[in-house]
Amino acid sequence: MTLRHRVRPHLPPLAWLLEIDGTPQNYRLHCGPSVVIGASGFFEGAWPGELAAMDFASAAEVFGSGATFTGDAWIVVPPSHTLEPLFSVRDGTRLLVSNALPFLLAHRDDGLDPGFLAYHSRLYQVLKGLAAAPIRIPSRKGAEIAVHYYHNFHIGPDLTPTAIAKPAAPAFDSFESYRDYLRSTVDGALRNAADPARARPYRPLATASQGYDSPAACAIAREAGCTEVITHGFARRAFGVRDPDSGEAVAAALGMKATVIDRDAYLQRENVEAPEAEFLCHGLEGGDVHFLSFEALLPHRVLFSGFHGDTVWDLHKPANAVIDRGDTSGASMGEFRRRVDFFHIPVPFIGVLRHAEILAVAESAPMRPFALGNGYDRPIPRRIAEQAGVPRQAFGVAKKAVTVLFFDLNIGLDERLARSTRAALRTFAAGWRLRPAQRLRLAVNALVARGVDLTRLALKKTRLGIRLGIEKHLEPVLSSLDLATLDTPATVMMLHWAMSTIVTRYAAVDQAPEHEFVGAEPSAMTTLEAAESLAV
Repeated sequence: MTLRHRVRPHLPPLAWLLEIDGTPQNYRLHCGPSVVIGASGFFEGAWPGELAAMDFASAAEVFGSGATFTGDAWIVVPPSHTLEPLFSVRDGTRLLVSNALPFLLAHRDDGLDPGFLAYHSRLYQVLKGLAAAPIRIPSRKGAEIAVHYYHNFHIGPDLTPTAIAKPAAPAFDSFESYRDYLRSTVDGALRNAADPARARPYRPLATASQGYDSPAACAIAREAGCTEVITHGFARRAFGVRDPDSGEAVAAALGMKATVIDRDAYLQRENVEAPEAEFLCHGLEGGDVHFLSFEALLPHRVLFSGFHGDTVWDLHKPANAVIDRGDTSGASMGEFRRRVDFFHIPVPFIGVLRHAEILAVAESAPMRPFALGNGYDRPIPRRIAEQAGVPRQAFGVAKKAVTVLFFDLNIGLDERLARSTRAALRTFAAGWRLRPAQRLRLAVNALVARGVDLTRLALKKTRLGIRLGIEKHLEPVLSSLDLATLDTPATVMMLHWAMSTIVTRYAAVDQAPEHEFVGAEPSAMTTLEAAESLAV
């Protein structure tokens, strides 16, 4: 016996939507072909446990999402990081839960509310981490969509999602205990991903740069058997200068094969229609679009990255137990990952709720030989990489960035949109209508946002804030203004365009001719009824 489900071959392989009607026992699962389905649960991704056991709900670290059915309730499991959430919406007696917001909207013939002008500001609450969960956003049809990060949640007879804590990672009292936990977690997740019971096993692939975080993640992955690295040759272009950021030296020191691809290569592709839509639809900047350049190498891979290392491993960041983040890097890859079909392990998120202990380890006496005593200082990843054989001069020299900046004031930066995206945006803009009051509100936001950007630029160039000793007091004010004015004419229009583009793609699959569900007989609905009643 297996869960009652319908695999749709043309869905993104890792997308899923769980539809519960009236009671938890009356469910229907719609999913792509790479979602693993067992007797009482389903999952897309990997975790450090046996695939056949499907025990992901009892794991502290999961890299993907799914749910398990207890007979009278569901335990739904988001990833153990805040780069991808799950979404739920109540629709009368029915509850929909999905790992893809466009899928959820398409399934109920819905969309974003054009009258709501604060999607970015609302979705950016993830930067506050779990303190802001669950985030709630409205839909065009007036539904309230809950955005669930990190915590598992229980769905009982009343169909109300109730957060429950994930199992805790073990305590870290030394560098060795922390490093060993990273190693064992990665090793277990890779064994799970490569399980021969999968239709197609997933093989490891690591990212590397000249910073701190990805070289450390790369070293951990190498110990678990990863032998391949992907890297961009250069960071962002500014003032005509291309700053080298290749991780080739890191890969060579670890005995790994490196493939170097230009971060802008995706702009030359003719086989991807409006590529930015897949990233911008998350409402979180879309800056990870450069990963499109790696697409040919990513199917059926487990991708290792260093996302969030700039907080967890930095000596100058205060400890927090809610995954408070400083940026949205890595948070706009969800739709791309589900379509291309790869798992993602952002290594710094492993054991992340024990940030205070990780910071204490970094500040301990045994770590002093690996501390540089400057403003860019991360002894834990430095020790991980150096003890794996990476020479000190090959990484962690200066902070660089490869994310694409679509909306900020980017003086000297050459950022573009793909030709097909520009054409699609022109068509969408021709029919985009806002009331005068809405246009005024967004224009004021844009004016304030530009002022914040100019102020930051002036402070950076003149170092006036440091000289006057007001930088620590000024930055919280600027950050608050920044978050409050994220929704501007450009960002709002591009989000609605991106979401409508991706919703349309899901709807084309969701409304295709139906087939019967596979699995156990429904308790409150016959198989024939289930097959005939999927259209909302």
